[in-house]
Parts: sequence; structure tokens; C-alpha cells
Amino acid sequence: MSSSISQAIRELAEPKLAEFTEKLIPTVDPERILGVRMPALRKLAKKLLREHPQEVTEFKAAVPHDFQEEDLLHVLLLNEERDFAAWHAEVTDFLPYMTNWTLTDAVSPACVKGRNAANLPKLERACLNWMLDDRVYVQRLGVVVLMSLLGTEYFSPEHLRKEYEYNGIETCAVDGMCQTRCPVNINTGDLIRRLRSENQDKLAATGWKVAAQQWGIMDKVAGKALTVAQKLPFPVVHGTTNIARKVMGDDMVPSYKKGLPVGGPARKPHKDATAEIVFFPRLRELHVRRRGRRR
Repeated sequence: MSSSISQAIRELAEPKLAEFTEKLIPTVDPERILGVRMPALRKLAKKLLREHPQEVTEFKAAVPHDFQEEDLLHVLLLNEERDFAAWHAEVTDFLPYMTNWTLTDAVSPACVKGRNAANLPKLERACLNWMLDDRVYVQRLGVVVLMSLLGTEYFSPEHLRKEYEYNGIETCAVDGMCQTRCPVNINTGDLIRRLRSENQDKLAATGWKVAAQQWGIMDKVAGKALTVAQKLPFPVVHGTTNIARKVMGDDMVPSYKKGLPVGGPARKPHKDATAEIVFFPRLRELHVRRRGRRR
């Protein structure tokens, strides 16, 4: 029966609108775009739920869909679900197909509106979990839906502070280059350096300063620690570092993983007066791996 729903969507297609839509979602194969207006899809969703509920169930089960507009209709149908547990389960099943911004931004669940407002705390927890997902559009879904809570008592400024701490403060290059493009000549780098110093634990800052001043000794100690750690059972070392990270913080204690090398001798300085470029292959490998994991 889902084929009849697909046919109903095709009958609403507008070729010129499809050409325009292709430019808005370049990550979607143009062959998957029919060009159907959102009001028409919303109207179709309500009609199907009212007159053909069984066909709707079959349609939602027939994933992946062939067309972008079928994905959109799927989201709009989910929006009408009044039971939060059922909605959350179905959205979770559909997350692998949330592959562009038009789908995530169309999510607006009825199960948290009006008389269902008691479900808002559950929605908040779902959003925070989505924001920790590795998939970029699942993260966007969490952000978009969380923004819909702005006008409710369940949105907390702490959400903004938590995200800004990493994205705004911890990852800022603080090189002052932003000042060259700022129309009012503001150097955000100076502000971030001040905020970092204010947020820094004085005891920890003193400890890291001493470590930096005695880096040769610290390097030898770290090497010895890696050598000893590899001789011990992995669960013991891994569990110990995990406990220490929970107590002292992730930034203070590194996580021990399988595959870490043992400590080695210090490298002798290589002096070449004619050298123009220094290549660090290991650092490049780590950088590529990190980028690969994040995307």
C-alpha cells in the first residue's frame, strides 16, 4: 500500500521547484528530489493519518524511501504521534535516514505540545543525547529541537553555557586574527585568554607551569609510566585511569588505550642549518585519525 502514498507524492511534484530545491540541499542526489511544497506534504500527512492509518504504518516501515519528499512525509507523520514513547522509538529508528537539514528542521513533535507538555523533560534528555551522537545531522536534530524549548521552562541557559565552553572558549585559537575582519576592531582572542585565566584552577595552573618548566623530566616520567603500564593487565590500567578521570577530570588525566607504545629514549636533536621544513609524521597521523572520527 505504501506505493499508493508514493504515487500521491509524485502527483504533487513540481519540476521547477525540484531544480530550486537541489540548490538548497546539495548533499542529496538530485534524482531523489521531486519538488513538493511543504504545505502540500503537511496536508497529505494529516489526510493519510485520518483516512488511511494502516497504509501509513506500512509506509513508515518501508525504509529507506526512494525520494527526499518521502523522507519529509515520514517526518511529518511522526510529528503527529501523541505518545512520546512511541514517537521517540520511531524517530530513533529513522535517525540513519536523517541525512540533510530539511529533515531535522521539520521535526516538531505533537507529543510535547499542549496537554502533552509534561513530556518536555523527556524531550530535553533526548536532545542532549542526540547532541552527543557522532552523526552530524543527528547532532543538528538535537540542537534544532532543543531550540524549540526556548519559550518553555525546560530550556536552561546551562545548555548554552555547556556548548559555549567547548566551542567558544576551549577551541578558540586566540591569535587575534578575528580583529582583522571585525568592523569595530574587537580582538576576541584577548577576551578568550582572560576567560580562560578566570576559569583556570590556580593549583592546576601552577602544576602545569612547573611541568612545562621541567618538561625533560616529565617526558622521562611519562615514558617510564607507559612502559610499566604495558606490562600490567590492560583492564587494571584502563580501569584505574578511568576512575582517576572521573575524580580529577578528563583534562587532567589521559585515557589509557590499547595500542599505546612503550616509552622510548629521548631523541637526539638534529641540527641542519639548511633545513626549511620540519615534518612530524606521527602528529599528522593522529590529526587525520581525529578528523576521521569526528566526521
